[in-house]
This record gives sequence, C-alpha cells and structure tokens, in this order.
Amino acid sequence: MWAFLQPVSDFVRHFDAEELRRLAMNAADGIVATAGIVQGLNAADQVDSVLSTAALLSLLAGGIAAASVMYYEASWERDAIVAAVEQERAQHAANPDLELSELASLYVARGVDPELARQVAAQLSARDPVTAHIREELGLDEDDLAIHPVMMGITTFFAFAVGSLVPLAGILLAPPEWDVLVTFAMVLGALVLTSILVARAGHTSVWRTAVRTLLIGAGAMLLSMGGGELLS
Repeated sequence: MWAFLQPVSDFVRHFDAEELRRLAMNAADGIVATAGIVQGLNAADQVDSVLSTAALLSLLAGGIAAASVMYYEASWERDAIVAAVEQERAQHAANPDLELSELASLYVARGVDPELARQVAAQLSARDPVTAHIREELGLDEDDLAIHPVMMGITTFFAFAVGSLVPLAGILLAPPEWDVLVTFAMVLGALVLTSILVARAGHTSVWRTAVRTLLIGAGAMLLSMGGGELLS
C-alpha cells in the first residue's frame, strides 16, 4: 500500500515551478484543442449532444495522447539518468582516485586553487561520492533522480482534461444566442490564467506569453468556426 503511494508522495514533495509550468501548458493544450472542436461544430449547426460527445472524445483522446507522450519522454529521461548514475557508480568502484581527481578538476576549471579544489572534492565525496560527482559533472540533483513517469502521465491527463472542460462548459451552459461569445470569453480568460502561471513559473514575460497564447487560442477557434461554416 505504502509502496503504491510512494510515487504520489515523491511527486508532491518535489512539486516545483517547473511542474506547475508543465501542468499549466497541458491545461492550455486542452483548452485550445477542445475549443476548436466545439466552436467548429457549433458553427456547423450541430446539436448539443454532438457537441458534448465530440468534446468528451477530444478530452479523452487528447488527454491520453498527451499523457502517453509525457510518459514516454519521462521514461526515456529517467532511463538515461539511471544509466548515467550506474556508469558513474561503476567508474567510482573501479578507480575512486581518478574520479576524485576529475571532480577536483571541475573546480579548478572554475578558478579554484588546485589544492583547495582537491580538499573540496574530498569533503563533498566523503559521504556519497557518486551523488557529488553526478551533481557537479552531470548537473543532476535529487529532483532529477525522483522522476516518476506514471505520475507525470496521470497529472498530464488530468491537466489536459481540466482545460478541456472550459470550452465544453461554455458551449453547453450558455444560452444558445450567446454560446459562441461566452465560450470565446471563457476560453480566452482561461488562457490568460494559464499564461500567467506559465510565465511566472518560467520567469518570462507575462505580456508576451499571454499575447502569444491568446492569438493561438483565438486563431484556432476562428479557423475551426470558418471550417464549420463551410461544412454546414
């Protein structure tokens, strides 16, 4: 039971700005993808049952696709990290003095005195030389070693699904004469929110991120509506 919950515990413990950025981007993907579908079908004069069915299928198919891609990427990254760690472990077992010298040389390259660099390398390696080496040489830390592909896939699916619910709610809950405008407003408002989260988490410009995202979202809906009009 506790082993099953360990990935969840690790995910919560290591949740950071980068994870928030990733989930916000997944939600934005769900918003744009489903908004294009429901607005296009609505422009083609489809009934609510068709709209809701198409939106739910978009939610499921898009969410599963996004989750699968994330699982694949996270699995590949974790396998690469594990392989690098195992290689470092084998090298330390075969020749620890050489590995210590390599670690010291990293500090020398940064301008540290050779003798002091040797002392620093020795102190950092005293408890866990492999961890010290992969942190300094490969740039890996505890968060990199705690990747859980399954959890990343699951959270990706739910983030995409939450985003998909925004245009679906707008098109189904608004009065028929206002559903297009209400959905437009809800979608653009939700994209502004995700843009703020993405920009803040990534330390980038909120303005540029929001404008770019809004143009993509509005463009997707307008193109889909144009296609729906042609097919109606």
